[in-house]
Amino acid sequence: MLILFTSCSTDENNNEISLEEQELKVKNLVEFFARDVIPSPSFVKYVEVVQLKSSTGLTQEEMQELEQELLSQQSAEFVELYYYVVSLNLTENELRNVVIEYLSLAKTNSLSQSKNDDCTTSSSPDGTDSLISILIKLFSCQESGEDEEAN
Repeated sequence: MLILFTSCSTDENNNEISLEEQELKVKNLVEFFARDVIPSPSFVKYVEVVQLKSSTGLTQEEMQELEQELLSQQSAEFVELYYYVVSLNLTENELRNVVIEYLSLAKTNSLSQSKNDDCTTSSSPDGTDSLISILIKLFSCQESGEDEEAN
């Protein structure tokens, strides 16, 4: 009975968070990711390992282990935001909109989107990329868009 009451009250607390608060948490996650995670050595290592192993194929288990290792080296605040945003089950396009908004506020170019753009397709065969994978893809697409515009 206590477990049922506790789980119900937890669900109610999650439902009580306003849409504006949810959006703010997602925006904060994107900002943390850009400001703290991308420049970190653990992120560089993560990207290198993923790129190295992607030619041979990474299992879902291996990918989760790499992500957990990356998360273990981030701030508690980032990890808390990360899991909160994961629980929101946002689509990649919803996350893309937040990244675009963040980048436009940071006075950078918006993400380029074309029909054949890697930025518009999921890299996971079943379309279930993790939040970290989606964020990496969105930010790297932004960099690619800047490179193309410079040429």
